[in-house]
Amino acid sequence: MTVTPAAGALVVGFSTLGDATIRSYQITAVPQAFLGSAQPPLVSRSMVAGTGCRNVTVRLTGLVRGVGYQVEIEILASSVLVAGVSAHTVGRYTPVTVL
Repeated sequence: MTVTPAAGALVVGFSTLGDATIRSYQITAVPQAFLGSAQPPLVSRSMVAGTGCRNVTVRLTGLVRGVGYQVEIEILASSVLVAGVSAHTVGRYTPVTVL
């Protein structure tokens, strides 16, 4: 996974896993600072998994400049052990400060 800061955004690159049980990926920017007494909101984007392994880039916008965000990638997958769908965090990146 790569995370590159941009003006009010983070650009996240990663490779999909190519597993047929994966339905979607949830990419979330988690703020690591408080502004006054409030923490900036999480920013999240979902994408359909598609088929096969491939390199993808996702741009998370609407982030607060000067704040560090930790990026997490979670998969939502079909599961025979859990009724329906299970969620698993598959990637976490050290906080990056937004430009």
